Amino acid sequence: MLAKLKGIVAKILCNSISGEIIGFILNNKIPFFSTITVLTDSSFISPYIKSLLFWRIYEGAEAKYVMKFINDEHDIVELGSSLGVIASLAGKYSGNKKIVCVEINSDLIPVIEKNLIYNKVENYSIQNIAIGDSVDLWFTPGLHSSHGQVGQRVSDKSIKIKAVTLSELLKIEQITDYKLICDIEGSEIDILLSDPQSLKNCHTIIIETHKTERNGQIYQPADMKEIIINLGFVCVEERDVNYVFSRI
Repeated sequence: MLAKLKGIVAKILCNSISGEIIGFILNNKIPFFSTITVLTDSSFISPYIKSLLFWRIYEGAEAKYVMKFINDEHDIVELGSSLGVIASLAGKYSGNKKIVCVEINSDLIPVIEKNLIYNKVENYSIQNIAIGDSVDLWFTPGLHSSHGQVGQRVSDKSIKIKAVTLSELLKIEQITDYKLICDIEGSEIDILLSDPQSLKNCHTIIIETHKTERNGQIYQPADMKEIIINLGFVCVEERDVNYVFSRI
C-alpha cells in the first residue's frame, strides 16, 4: 500500500512541466541529496529527468547505497554512468580513489565529465563501451537518458559500439581490488554467466537488476541475487530490484 501511495505521489510531482519549472528556477543546477549539484543544461536531459533529480527519485535506492557503502578503501567501477550523477556522488565518499565510468551512450560522455568536474571529482576515467562478450553490439537510445536497449540492431537509430568484458576493462584500467556499481539494463547477466572471474577482487556490489533473457532462459532479479550469493557474496541490503552485496 505504501509503495502504491509513493508511486501516485511520484507521478504527481515528477513530470515534464514541473521539470521545466525546476530547471528554470535553479538555472539547471539541481542539488541532489544535499551532497552534489547536477548540471542539467544538456539537451539530452529531459525535463522529466530534472524533476526526478529534484525530488531525489532518480536512482534513489542506488544513491542511498552509495552514501552508505562507498568509502576510500577501494577503487570504484561504475557500469552505466548515464549523467554522471552516481559517479559524482561516489566521488564525495571515495577520497581520491579512482572512479571508472562506463557509458554506452556517446551523447552522454560530455555530460558525465561536466558533472564530475563541477563536483570536483578528479581521479576518474570514462569509457564509451558496452560490457559484454568481445564483439560489437548495437545500442538503441530510449526516450530518456536513463533508457536504452543493448543487443541487436532494431532501428535506424541503433549505433554499433565496442564491447569488452568486465575482466578486460579491469585490465585496461589497471584495477585490482574494487567496488562495483552496476545498472546496465539487463546486461549484468552476461557478467554473472560468462565472466564471473571478474568479481574475484570485488569487495562490494551495488546493483540494479533487470529481468532479461539469455539463450532462451528468463532470469529474474531473484535469480541474479542467487547467482551472486553463490559467487561468494552475502546480500546485506535490498530494496525491490536493487541489492547490495559484500564479499564474504
